[in-house]
Amino acid sequence: MQASEHIDLIQQRLGDPLSGEQLEYLLEKAAEEPALFSAACQEIKAQKLEVIPVDLDDESAMVDLLTWLNQLASTRNAGKGFNNLLIGIAVLLLVAAVGSWFAFFGPEENELADHDPPKTRITENSTEVDKPIREPSGNEALTPDNQDTIQPENPSPAEKEEVPLPTPKLPVAGELTLPEQRVTPTWQSFDDPAARLDHSWAATTDRFIKPAADEPGTLKPVQRDGTTEYYELLGNFILPPPHSDGRSLRVRFSDLRSLTVTAVNDTQEVELSYDGHLNMKRYTSLPIPEYTASLPYTYGYRMRRHFVETRIDPGINFDWGLGGPVVNERQVDKDYFSIEWSGILNVPTSGNYIFHLDMDDGYRLELNNSIVGERWSPVGTETQPAQHPVTLKEGMLPFKLQFFSDRMESRAILEWETEGLEKQIIPGSMFQTSADEDAIEGLTAKYCFGPIVEASETPATRAVDLTHHDNGTWYALTRGAVNFRFQNNQFLVSRGDIPMTALPMDAPPTHLKMKVQSRLRYLDSYHFEPLDLPADPVDLAKANPAGDLSWFETTDNPATETKFDYDDDGNVILSRVQGDAAIHLSTKVPLTGSTDIYALMSAQHLTGIRFEHPQTGVFYSLFALQQGDGYAISMNPTDLTFTSAQYRAGMRGKDSIWWRAQYSEDMFIISFSPDGKHWIPGHTFTLAATTPVKREISFGPTIHVGTEQTSVALNKVLIQHDDLIERLSFNLPIGSVPNLNRIDRPNSMRLPDYVDSLELERPSEISPELWRLACYAKVLQLNATPNMRVEGLIKLLHYAVKHHRDFRKVRLALARAPRRLQFRRPDTEIASWVNIHILYDILAARLWFEGKPEQLAGLIDDWTNIDAGAGGRQRYNMPVSPELLTRLYLYHLRNNLRWEELYSFATRIDYLSLPAHGSQIFDKDFATWRTARWLRADAADYLEGAIKPNDLARFQTDRSHQVETDRETVNSMLELLQAVETEDLDNAMKMVVNNPLVVGLFPVDKFGMHYQSGTTFLKSLFTNHDAFAAKMRAEGSELAELRLTTAINNQDFNELNEIAQKFPGTDAARKALQLTADQRLSSGQFLPAAQRYQDLIELYPSEHHELWLAKTNLALALSGQNPGQEVVNDVVLEGGQIATAEFNALVKQLVDYRGAQYRVPAKPALALGQRNVNPVKDFSIPGAARSVQRIRQTSFLDLGARLIVNQPTGMSCLHAADNTVVWENKDDGRGISVEFGYAGKPARIGTDLFSAAFSKQRLIWRRVQADTGETVWEVPVDGYPLADPIAAGNSIFVLKVIPQQTTFGQVVFEQINSTNGSVSNSIALMTVQRKPELFQSARSVLAQDRIIFVLDSTIYSVNLEGELMWAQMLSQVPKLADQHLYDRINATQPLVSGDRIIVHAAGSPDVVCLDRKTGGTVWRFQQPDVQELIGIWEDRVIISCRNGVQAISIQFGTPLWFQPGSPRPSAVRIMDRHILICNLDKKPTTRVVPLSNQRSLLWVQPQTGKVVQEAELLGNESTLFDIELIFPFGNKLYGVSNISTGSHSLKLIEVVLP
Repeated sequence: MQASEHIDLIQQRLGDPLSGEQLEYLLEKAAEEPALFSAACQEIKAQKLEVIPVDLDDESAMVDLLTWLNQLASTRNAGKGFNNLLIGIAVLLLVAAVGSWFAFFGPEENELADHDPPKTRITENSTEVDKPIREPSGNEALTPDNQDTIQPENPSPAEKEEVPLPTPKLPVAGELTLPEQRVTPTWQSFDDPAARLDHSWAATTDRFIKPAADEPGTLKPVQRDGTTEYYELLGNFILPPPHSDGRSLRVRFSDLRSLTVTAVNDTQEVELSYDGHLNMKRYTSLPIPEYTASLPYTYGYRMRRHFVETRIDPGINFDWGLGGPVVNERQVDKDYFSIEWSGILNVPTSGNYIFHLDMDDGYRLELNNSIVGERWSPVGTETQPAQHPVTLKEGMLPFKLQFFSDRMESRAILEWETEGLEKQIIPGSMFQTSADEDAIEGLTAKYCFGPIVEASETPATRAVDLTHHDNGTWYALTRGAVNFRFQNNQFLVSRGDIPMTALPMDAPPTHLKMKVQSRLRYLDSYHFEPLDLPADPVDLAKANPAGDLSWFETTDNPATETKFDYDDDGNVILSRVQGDAAIHLSTKVPLTGSTDIYALMSAQHLTGIRFEHPQTGVFYSLFALQQGDGYAISMNPTDLTFTSAQYRAGMRGKDSIWWRAQYSEDMFIISFSPDGKHWIPGHTFTLAATTPVKREISFGPTIHVGTEQTSVALNKVLIQHDDLIERLSFNLPIGSVPNLNRIDRPNSMRLPDYVDSLELERPSEISPELWRLACYAKVLQLNATPNMRVEGLIKLLHYAVKHHRDFRKVRLALARAPRRLQFRRPDTEIASWVNIHILYDILAARLWFEGKPEQLAGLIDDWTNIDAGAGGRQRYNMPVSPELLTRLYLYHLRNNLRWEELYSFATRIDYLSLPAHGSQIFDKDFATWRTARWLRADAADYLEGAIKPNDLARFQTDRSHQVETDRETVNSMLELLQAVETEDLDNAMKMVVNNPLVVGLFPVDKFGMHYQSGTTFLKSLFTNHDAFAAKMRAEGSELAELRLTTAINNQDFNELNEIAQKFPGTDAARKALQLTADQRLSSGQFLPAAQRYQDLIELYPSEHHELWLAKTNLALALSGQNPGQEVVNDVVLEGGQIATAEFNALVKQLVDYRGAQYRVPAKPALALGQRNVNPVKDFSIPGAARSVQRIRQTSFLDLGARLIVNQPTGMSCLHAADNTVVWENKDDGRGISVEFGYAGKPARIGTDLFSAAFSKQRLIWRRVQADTGETVWEVPVDGYPLADPIAAGNSIFVLKVIPQQTTFGQVVFEQINSTNGSVSNSIALMTVQRKPELFQSARSVLAQDRIIFVLDSTIYSVNLEGELMWAQMLSQVPKLADQHLYDRINATQPLVSGDRIIVHAAGSPDVVCLDRKTGGTVWRFQQPDVQELIGIWEDRVIISCRNGVQAISIQFGTPLWFQPGSPRPSAVRIMDRHILICNLDKKPTTRVVPLSNQRSLLWVQPQTGKVVQEAELLGNESTLFDIELIFPFGNKLYGVSNISTGSHSLKLIEVVLP
């Protein structure tokens, strides 16, 4: 192959296309190292590798690829270069011996110190351990400095200092044993000290590994800073064997080139080897007889047999017929046996003799060491007698006759005649066993039978007894540390608590040997609790008598007479009565779903089983062939060489044999088992992807061609169907699907394309999705192709996982899916490990959303024990368990404070994710092991003796924003709280009365998450401590009156405010509160006034209630808000009396006028049905903002007939009727700062709009006319706008950040006059770090008399006068620990429902409800899958999640319903009577086939969460790339779509009826 062909092959196995630079680099490397690429490519073909596990997006992709190719090539060359390897080892041992000589007899240490160390060393990363070591020059001695000890590359000065190095280990006689120790705690069984940089294990390795006495291996320590980190291993070693009491050995290799581990007890030998899988074989002795060993290995195979019986035969006159010889009371094989007769022939007289041989089948006659005649090849079914003339001299001469019989009748008759001697059987008196004096009469006969001995100088002396392999599990579990264990009479290899491969042993092993080339990264002993071993996948005890089925007999030749019968035990017996053709017994089996057939048969010579191929109709058979005391199993028993190889490979049985045929969706496998547990495949077929599969096959016992009157008994049969996926689809309208054509003929159609062709036949009352699914289910009832069946099954399973109510059945179907569908690729096909991960995550999301998190543990167990089927569990570069499932279970344990379980589970996930090298090389942004490691440390804080990860510091990132407070404020409030709680009320009263109200925030909970201002805290203190409030009313009234008089005289409204706060319940406080309310109402501060009137009603219910209610309504109406309660009596104000109806009408008129800015235009109900997508307008993104997600920095405001699009560089206005641009105020964005990435949602001021904008190289506040876009006024912004502007009454309230030194800035609250833009109030709130993320995520909303705004993951409340009232920090997971909590999280305005604030922020796994007045937590709903808070519908919050849409109760914070889907964060909207969801799954690509490529709109009933209607979205790929936002506008539905992932613009699209 040329270099380009090598690269083409590699490209085919890579998941992604190579870039131009990568392709050029590989071509250059292939030219430089053709041998490497040639060997690697040959090995790719030989191992039939389908995927190269390298992520081309990584920076180190080419280095990883070359490393992988080197490792692959080395496995190919391991066998070829073994002799060279032995030479290298010999050289190493020679040098070691020389070193030992010098150590004992060489010069003294001070003499050695004068010599320089060698200049070249094997570096830390070198794997060339078999290179000869440079010997010292003539005057250079071998010292500890120049022995072959490995040091890291490029050592630092400190590393170059001389340190004592461990001595390479020498052969040590004797065995090793595991020490007695306490049982290892569960969490510790998943701990890897070496991965935590604890290398103390390296100092005790001589307790657990020693070079073997024969051909000893070498251990070479690799040090860093004087500490041995690992050893280079090469050769043979002994290890301590595991014990039945749980004592076990854990070992972690890296750079594993080859591995063979052998466990031996007195009677058995189990061998573990590695070839990409962990393969385990149990061997039995298969000695070579002395006679066979004396033959050259090139000798004829018929005589080279593993079984030889010797006796003295008086002569050669045998007709065994069909029975075969019985020698020494042992039955020789009926077919395929050989005999050698040897001795001395006594020739009575000299003369011409004729030897007559009647031999069936072949012979070779030697007289006097010369061949007289032979017929060594079979001549057909009939063998004629032969005669050979020969001249002999009288006397004794050597005699040898070799004979073989292949099939059916056998006989051997030797006669002679000569002159004077009639033709006769040569009498025994003419033979003697040798020429010795003590020889006896007759010939020495060697009866040779059984399997053929290999034609090799070193033939096998053992045969496989049982086999098992890990089916790719170790690869899927990152090939990390393994445990060698003995449990339940099995030698077992596990990864943590996951058993990977095991075979029975009668007793624990007494010796454990290892031959390896690798790096040893960790080795230690443990005492484990017993594992929960998986149950047998099938209970063969449930097999029924074969006679329960209906059978019919057939033969290949009608002239052959057959018979079959039933016995009393239900066995079915097939017999050949006459003739020689093969005969069969058959029954028909429907292939319902995937089908497994098990059959138990009594072993008989040349009988077997046959199964029909589901596509071709051809029958494939396996037969039993007698081999000594047992039977070899072979598809071709008449090929003795092949059958003997099968025998040695474990294909053999004794009395009873289990057969199995597996009819999965794209494979057909026939297997054999000697015990019903360990199976060896005899036939494996991958079904043709485009050929239909029959839904009924035949199988049954068969008898091979021959004249034997043979019988075979079929005892038991078990037929298992797996059609659970089909049964989960019973509620689909399958009956509405018409008869389907073109299915039962070869075709290459994809199922979705075929179903799309049936769209015209869909009844209008059936949604497109249900129609497709019904068609899929219908196809599965027919003889469809494997391609169609697999795709249909995955689609139906996807539907069941999302919607079926019986979780138990869904779990079972999901767990069976890999075995049924034979997943062989991690991606590129719909039946892939990527998609099975996704399905598990979807089901986990459902369980979580529906309030059943406890069932996640069952899903985890399902995944751990999943049966990968014949496809294997090869999952390249994938997490060890589904990510969302793992994350949800971790958070569930944390949320319920189950620290021990959390610590154990998190440690387990971290451990199983740990690769062979001991460091997380797959350190992806979204790796679940990060979450596990962080939560492991979190749980360790609550557990005594728990060990924290050594790299915890990288996860403990500080919050980008902290609530500001000061020590003096905190101390004073703590003193006050302590005085009240200890009932030191006098002192508490003095603190309140004598000190001014505290300004600023301080923590009021023990976790430092909840902060309050002095005003809020004092109010809560009086509310929660009745005795303190009563004392203040009783003893503070007089002082309050004095202060009130002084404040009124001085018109000191700040003092009035303090009186109202410090003396609640007193008449003076009531008067002060009323005065401040009236003052704010008269000065136009309507919302603060309304709140104070509401406080009066709440605190003094018996006083002036009607007046305060009227003023509350008036203040709310003037601010444009609708009062909740009308007055019922006439209203008496300072200006006079107003009738009840007149006052209520006035309030309504004010609300209609002033509240227009808050009202969403009424929308007609959108018609249901299919939608087309049409582009409307492209919007470019300013340069500095391109780094953030494109759509989320753009806001939209619906004005009814017009749509306002607001971006940092200006506004656009579109007309609803024709989508034309009415006006635009745009800037090119040059010079825009990175902090200004979000302009906020425009505030409405009457008919005008207010927003921040970037124009002419500066930031401005701008008020424009909504109709024309003309500027009313604009003023510069001193700083950077933050969050959304809020319009209330005649004022606009904004937040901005004024830059300070370095990267910090001051958050300022400003009140702007809406008439001219002047600032009427400006108050500094806090200092923050000026990060772009802070500006992009900040949002604000008006909640009655205060503004709630979000900074990072902290929620603030500030009243309209600029006083911070409270702050609540949401729990936040470090970004490094869980990237999912930061990706695709939309920053949304807090939701307001009365006095409840519902919030969420990036980095927090919670949706939280806060009290509007105090900031206290009302409820917390853990939802790590949330993307955005969509809005409120009546009594519930609607949230958008990655896997669907969820409704949560506002009152209790409990889940109400969940609708599965795949919406983008903002692609969910609350309409009048529905919730609209835009599902936009990806289109299939050449690399990945998604579970669904559905692009649709769902109308969901908000009360129940049920789908009312589904409509398809139709549009080309460039238009419909990715919809992140949908909203109604005019009479239509609009959306925003990305053009491409690299685009600097977004596309406004119109979603219309066709």
